[in-house]
Amino acid sequence: MNRFKLFVTTVLMFLSTSAIAAQPREYDFTPSTEKLYVATAGEVILTFLSKTAAYSNDLYLQGMPDSILNNQTATPGAQYSLGSFQAGAELAFTLFVKNTGFAYYTGNASLNPDNFIHAAYDITSGQSLNIGFEDLFNGGDKDYDDLVFSLTNVRVGSLVTAVPEPETYGMLAAGLLMIGFAKRRKTK
Repeated sequence: MNRFKLFVTTVLMFLSTSAIAAQPREYDFTPSTEKLYVATAGEVILTFLSKTAAYSNDLYLQGMPDSILNNQTATPGAQYSLGSFQAGAELAFTLFVKNTGFAYYTGNASLNPDNFIHAAYDITSGQSLNIGFEDLFNGGDKDYDDLVFSLTNVRVGSLVTAVPEPETYGMLAAGLLMIGFAKRRKTK
């Protein structure tokens, strides 16, 4: 009877771990040092999605004195307005781990006390993305699911300024020449 129980327990454990391993990941996070920018002038909304951390973490928007949320008390699906911003404004986030006293940042790894990237992005559309944080020193398990949230009206990457095409300069030169000829013709 004891062997049978041991056998059944072993089989059930094997099946349960196989089922868990076979489940697809909810997010396709890529660790990133890229900066975040507001895509268009207007409001930015943060939605708390999930957490797997046992540690208590506060999320801050840099430049704001109060935390946005705590991963242990926030309800999945809760939305927070970060305010209205001009297009191109940079958004940087800080994850403060209350249990260890360490703070981790979006962006460059050199900002973090261990020089590891602690934020990863999963771009869901042109102007929205999911962000996941890792809250353990030295990069932890690098699953970036200790605190997960989404943002709307944002884009990832360097601030891009429009550069005129060569044809634009050609049309400008032709227009100026035509104005010059017309003015010269009038004066004769």
